Amino acid sequence: MTSGTTEAGAIDRRNEPIAIVGMACSLAGGVESPREFWETMINGEIKLSETIPKSRFNIDAYFREDSLGRPGAIASKGGFFLNTDTHAFDAEFFGISADEAKHMDPQQFRILESVYECLESAGKTLQDIKGTNTAAYIGTFGLDQVIASVRHGYDDRHLHEVAGVDPGLLSARVSYFFDLNGPTYTTNAGCTSSLFALHTAAMALRGGEVPAAIVGGVNLVLGPEAYSSYSKFGIMSPDSMCHSYDARCNGYARAEGSGALYVKLLSDAIRDNDPIRGVVRSIAVTANGMIPDTPLFIPNEAGMAKCLDLAYSQAGLDPAETAYVETHGVGMIPGEIAEAHSIGKFMNNPTRRAKPLPIGSLKPNFGHQEGASGIFILMKAAMMTEAGVIPGHVNFNSAHPAIDLEDLNIKPQQQTINWPSEYSVRRVGACSYGWTGTNVHSLVEAVHTLHPEYRLGQRRETADYDHTVTRPLLLTFSAVKDSSLQASIAAVAQVADEFYAADLAYTLNLRRTKFDLRAAAVVGTSGSLASDIAHSLTSGSVTDGEGATNIMFSFTEPGQDLIPLACELKQHFPVFSSSMDAIGITIDTSTAIQMALVDLLKDWNIVPSVILQTDTAAAKCASSKVRDVPYASADSPHVKDAAVGIDISKVHSLAGLLSLAGELFNAGIPIDLEKINATSSVGWKPFVAVDLPHYVWDHSKTYSDETQANLEFNQSSYPYHELLGRRVYGLSPATMVWRNKLSFHDLPDKMPPTPKPKPATTIGTADFISIVAEALHQGFGNAPDSGWTIRNFKVFQPLNYENDVNLIEVHTSITETSDASYKITIQSVREGVWTKHCEASMSEPSDRADSPLHDTQVAAIRINTGMNKSAAKGDEVQNATTAFDLDSKLEGQKLPDLYHVHPSLVSAALEVAVQHDVELGSDRENLSALSLDGLTIFESQSTLGGKFSITTISNDTIEVRTDGGDDAKPVVRLQGVHA
Repeated sequence: MTSGTTEAGAIDRRNEPIAIVGMACSLAGGVESPREFWETMINGEIKLSETIPKSRFNIDAYFREDSLGRPGAIASKGGFFLNTDTHAFDAEFFGISADEAKHMDPQQFRILESVYECLESAGKTLQDIKGTNTAAYIGTFGLDQVIASVRHGYDDRHLHEVAGVDPGLLSARVSYFFDLNGPTYTTNAGCTSSLFALHTAAMALRGGEVPAAIVGGVNLVLGPEAYSSYSKFGIMSPDSMCHSYDARCNGYARAEGSGALYVKLLSDAIRDNDPIRGVVRSIAVTANGMIPDTPLFIPNEAGMAKCLDLAYSQAGLDPAETAYVETHGVGMIPGEIAEAHSIGKFMNNPTRRAKPLPIGSLKPNFGHQEGASGIFILMKAAMMTEAGVIPGHVNFNSAHPAIDLEDLNIKPQQQTINWPSEYSVRRVGACSYGWTGTNVHSLVEAVHTLHPEYRLGQRRETADYDHTVTRPLLLTFSAVKDSSLQASIAAVAQVADEFYAADLAYTLNLRRTKFDLRAAAVVGTSGSLASDIAHSLTSGSVTDGEGATNIMFSFTEPGQDLIPLACELKQHFPVFSSSMDAIGITIDTSTAIQMALVDLLKDWNIVPSVILQTDTAAAKCASSKVRDVPYASADSPHVKDAAVGIDISKVHSLAGLLSLAGELFNAGIPIDLEKINATSSVGWKPFVAVDLPHYVWDHSKTYSDETQANLEFNQSSYPYHELLGRRVYGLSPATMVWRNKLSFHDLPDKMPPTPKPKPATTIGTADFISIVAEALHQGFGNAPDSGWTIRNFKVFQPLNYENDVNLIEVHTSITETSDASYKITIQSVREGVWTKHCEASMSEPSDRADSPLHDTQVAAIRINTGMNKSAAKGDEVQNATTAFDLDSKLEGQKLPDLYHVHPSLVSAALEVAVQHDVELGSDRENLSALSLDGLTIFESQSTLGGKFSITTISNDTIEVRTDGGDDAKPVVRLQGVHA
């Protein structure tokens, strides 16, 4: 018994299969169609971008190899990104104003385009679905545009921005433009969002709530915040790859993508002569519930296994008949282990398979599209069953140690293979799980399993049918803009010869939306459809709305040599044949043929508004045949009002007649395109040609209302710094501000070497000088040769960070006070109380002559900051300078950020200053509150592990230099150190 019927024969829709009728996708690396998606996997391509495009944000300001737990840091430098500019959009096509488009989430751009392409793929026009109860379910969880809209305040948010960035309106935007009256819903179930949306659609279809549904998913990268958040979790792959089930599992790679499916009940799709790309037999959803001692976002083997069991049991299907499982397979160790174990154990129970079950994932090819990923999992599953081919799983070397492939009786299918002969059914299991604890499993089959007689419109080389016709056919094209029209014609012409002309004509003429800019071509006159399109193409535009153009018939010649045309028309058009038979021998043959042509054109909905008065017999007969139509002279207003004239007597071939019909189509006459090509006369129905090139969008315009702050934020050149923080963007160049939420854990050189109760720590003079050095570098670039000269460096109060959980917010500012002067301030705020810690002034640097090195005044301290334990331990120090052990101070700590002047260097210099100053001698234990008369910061970058020397230049001046002998370079010079 076929699923979907009862024993009594009544329709039981509770488990009726769901037909995937249309599909569209836009994925990384320029993949813009399901065909390109399939070819990428068959060819084993990996669409990785090793570096995040700068159009998204500047990864150099965020990437850190040691990103785990670091504020603002990102673990991955690359990912999988669309080639399309995320802000490019064909707003005119969708009737959206430039002002509204500027304030829309680009995810809305992409999903609108994907849905239209999906409908084209399904052979559904805008008129077909307008006002229907079709549902729209879109899955996503990306909040990038929401974050960007409030990143630097929300007081100036535009009216359109409120609806423009709300993720919940992704589905509503689809329903609004396409005028759909069914349920509209945006799902957020983590990475299962779009496959969960399909589950919702299946319930609505089987419940009789809707006749069809659009299911989609979209994910775009528009800023660094999500990357940074996921890096904190430790789930981002450092090498920007998804190593599914591999020993190299180290997290996943983020990916962009937009895709859509058009689905309906299988019986309805067959009734409507729709293309059916695959059939969803079952789709199940479960939640993990609460797992003791396990966070909710950790994948769970038991929850996945329950989902598998539910998917098979609700459809009454046998797991042993499934030849392959398309897995979630993102490359995160807990998920890979749980998924592999759940699949292996369930699919080999109760009977172990004779051969390992092939599994695989599209993630190594395309990355992880997060909330949109389920759409592509299902699309791949459907295309596999359609083609009878299993694409090879790429980027797999050896299994993760916790995944025993032999014991589980599964294997990543590394080579592309034809469908295993031992399986009579083409069925694929499709898995998805998300950090919401949601699991989804779907079973996808080829339509031929249920309907062996079904045929899908395919390319001629793979088609298992013959739709050859030997007569000319009319092809029509249309678009909203001329650039789109010309590009669409070129795209179709490029592949036209791969299809049957009858399928091509049926798809273009009857299963695609008609817009006002139009073109037509007659094909079948030579051996090449592409050549015919190029040589017969005509174009035009509808100016007053379809059907408003007046037509004039004329018969200016007797109509010679029409018998070959008549023979051709009688063979293919019954209306013409019947007309000729009815006329009989009452008039001459030429006139009879022209009268039959009038009847044929009328059947095509080509009816004149006026007939030009001439002396020909045909004209006189036509005037009596077509009643209520004026028979007028050339100077008549009726003739002058006619926009299109047709001289019937000059039509001598079917190709010429079709060309004439094409010109009328271009002018907006609502001609009957189905009757014009008369494919029904051959005894079979043409098919929708799947995978024809979709509508070509005009992406010449981009729409964005990025604030100056957002532009600066995304294109920042500098990473978050553990002391300075990150710059506050969008301010005047005359006022530069950096903000940092200072955490004890973010200060590696302040941390104790072993886990102990956290003591209080102090940020003082040395740290403040380092902060100023970083701010100057970020604000002004490289220092001049003479360095940045700072005066009156006053420390009012060090910043004490005690053992508490409250973060301290630190603000560093450089404010222009005159053309050549700046004020530098470091302040903090805790629990609403502001404290000024440091203040200084700076002038434009002056030329500096290198001071001679006074060997007798060198404090011979060589500082090795943590890389070599033998250094800086008891070195001989001249002038009674006391050596100190900096190495042990930094032992066992994380490598800190790059510093232009590291606090440890300044601390060492201050130590030397105290040793040489009697007045400061008693204050040696409190170096954190010292002030300076002057300070010069040079262009030099220091990291842990470098060696430096501290030199006394004069009685009150100390300089830190790189340890390079004659090539030693100054790092910082301190003058007039005092309490």
